[in-house]
Order: sequence, then C-alpha cells, then structure tokens
Amino acid sequence: MESLHYCFIINPIAGKRRADVWEKRIQSEMEASKQSFSIHRTNAPGDAIRITKAQSKKKIPVCVVSVGGDGTLNEVINGAAFAKNVIVAVIPTGSGNDFVRCFSHPEQFFSFAALQSGTVHTLDLLRVNGRYAINLVNIGFDCDVVEQASRFHSLRLLCGPIGYLVSVFIVLSRKMGKRMTVVTDHETFQMDDYLLSTMANGRYYGGGFCAAPKSCADDGKMDVALIKKVSRLRFLSLLSSYKKGTYQEKEALAPLLISRRVKNLRIRFSSLTGICIDGEITHATAVSIETAPRAVRFLVPNGVVPKDGFLSGEAV
Repeated sequence: MESLHYCFIINPIAGKRRADVWEKRIQSEMEASKQSFSIHRTNAPGDAIRITKAQSKKKIPVCVVSVGGDGTLNEVINGAAFAKNVIVAVIPTGSGNDFVRCFSHPEQFFSFAALQSGTVHTLDLLRVNGRYAINLVNIGFDCDVVEQASRFHSLRLLCGPIGYLVSVFIVLSRKMGKRMTVVTDHETFQMDDYLLSTMANGRYYGGGFCAAPKSCADDGKMDVALIKKVSRLRFLSLLSSYKKGTYQEKEALAPLLISRRVKNLRIRFSSLTGICIDGEITHATAVSIETAPRAVRFLVPNGVVPKDGFLSGEAV
C-alpha cells in the first residue's frame, strides 16, 4: 500500500472502555512499523467528524482509523465522505460492531500487519436528511429497541447483544407500529402502519440481526424492507428468522413485506418519529434517504473477506 499517515481516533467510552490499553498498543505497534501516525481521543459527539475533516484538508494521503463502535465509524465517514486523500479503516472495539459483520475473518481488523497490507475499496454511503450512513437506517420497532438499548450502555451486563435482546421484550410491551407514507424511485405506498423498516447499505444491526442479507455496499442502491404491523405473537414467531436473515423467504410474511432495491426514498410520518442512523437516533416528521455512490474509500485488512455479494467491485 502507498505510504500513509495513520490517524487513529479512539472513542474512550466505546465497548469495554479500554482507551488506555488501545493507545499504548497503537503506539507500540506503529513505532515498531516506523509508519507515520497520530492518536486522538474523542471527548464529545462530533469530535471524530471534526478530526477527520481536518485530516481531509491535508495534502498527503491519510488513513483515518476509527477505534470504537459503529457510532464512531459513522462520525469518521461523515468527515471523510468524498475526500480523495482519506481512506477509512476500523478497529471495532464497540459493543455491537455491526458493519464489520459483513466480512469474514473479522479478527483481522485487530491486526496492525493486516491493516497496513490491506486493500482499498470504494463504498457507497446513504445520505439521510443531510447526514451520511455507511451501514443501515432503521425506523419503527427496531429503532425503539436501539433507543431502549442505549440506556443500558453504562451497565456492563446489559451491554451489546444481551442488552439488545432485553430491549426487544421491553419494547414489545408497548404500543407498536409507525404510520407513514413511503415514496421510492418509482412507487408510492400510501399512509399505513409499519412495524419496522430498514434501508440498508450494510447487512447487520442490533448486535447481529441480519436485516438485509443480500445488500451490496458498492452497487449504487440501498436495500429496503418494510414490514407491516402484525400482532406481538406473530412477530415473536418471526423474530428468529429476522435475526438470521431468512425472513424474506417466509411465505407467511410475503403479504406483509415490501422489499425493494432503490436509489432514493422519502418517508412522511404521522407524528415525530425516531430514525436510527448507524445506531445513532434522531427524530423527525419526514426523512429523505438517497444513495451516494462510491462516496468513501474503505480499507479492508489483509485476510478479511467480504461476505458473498457484499462488494461487487475490485480494490482500487
């Protein structure tokens, strides 16, 4: 790989909160490799965007390495979008780390040798009301679950997939369904009640739920799944297949499922509604989502293999 300056951005509250450990390891590994590097810690939301944008203004090639979870990676890609001198990499130290689930041999993301000998692929992003997402946007039941699960981040026993599953059952006890009108490239779906909706560039969220099993991150389109409101009992019977990514094959779900691959999508809600963007939640009465083709250069470490169909193009 070309000579790079490596800029590591550590989120000190991600995952098991081992920022000191990671900073020492990064310094040791990078000094041994004699590569140019710098280390930064985030102190507040938006810091990783600011740091990455500062790197993008430099006239040298830079690899910005997100050391954190999906939220940290989201900030980095928002700072790196369309920056020609910036490559984005990730050391997944968060609690969910869903984007890297789209690759086999994810342990290689922790190898500095694999990082420095990896290949660069140009990926799409999703532009969501002006903000970028690299992984997945979700609305409805699953967004409510993510919002509930975020309240467990300070509780070690309920952090990650366990907290997500607990949150599923908490949200099941509440009123479910979001009323919304959906407009895609060529279709309009009038106001109706939807249990959950996903617009995907990646495949996984919520600590391993496979919402978009056939998505491709460089095809210029997003995978959309809209599931109409069903009873709690019926939803529970479908939850296992939803987690495994086999739900689209269930004949019983066919009348309730709208599945499309589109470039653009707009949603109007009947009231203020939560929108989960790469695990971070905002609220709005409408949302516009459009594919931003080939918007970010992403480093795939040596030995890491994209899962079947996830990347269609060759390394650049």
